[in-house]
Amino acid sequence: GKYHLQSRLQSLFGAGVNYQLNFDNYLSLIYGGQINLLSTNYYLHIPDSDLSGFLSMGGAPQIEDKQVYYKIAFPVMLSYRCLQKANGYYSLNAGLKVNYSGFSPDENTSTQIADTNYKLQNIFTGKFSSDNNKKPWLTFCTGVARNIHLNSKGDLSIGLMFELSFTKFIRGNYTITVPN
Repeated sequence: GKYHLQSRLQSLFGAGVNYQLNFDNYLSLIYGGQINLLSTNYYLHIPDSDLSGFLSMGGAPQIEDKQVYYKIAFPVMLSYRCLQKANGYYSLNAGLKVNYSGFSPDENTSTQIADTNYKLQNIFTGKFSSDNNKKPWLTFCTGVARNIHLNSKGDLSIGLMFELSFTKFIRGNYTITVPN
């Protein structure tokens, strides 16, 4: 059709427990388990000229939604330690994550707009799923982390990671109906 939903890049937040197998003072293998929260969005502004008889949105999107989805992830990464000091170090990390979100429920959504008589009309209906057909998928990841020594109990790692996935694990069908 004439109208297509738009989206912007979104962030992912995660927490987990990782184990580190040291090969030497600089190189190690990291593996573990994580819970990730990722957000999605979509939006669309239909020009007022295409909606004669309806109240103007003043340029704001008539269709807009943001959601948070959960996934579990199992990373396996190589880590290179650098800038080592007594209280910790920085690390450069790269590897793979096996991801799964088969427990995520489907989402049904709709949007209405008001005509000049304040009567509501449906302009959008959609059904979205984030479970990737209950199949796991791979992502490639790379990043940097600050690792702080916690006495002899291990390290606390806080990092910034970039993930790349070629799997479209969120899918959906939607209908946009412009009255008139």
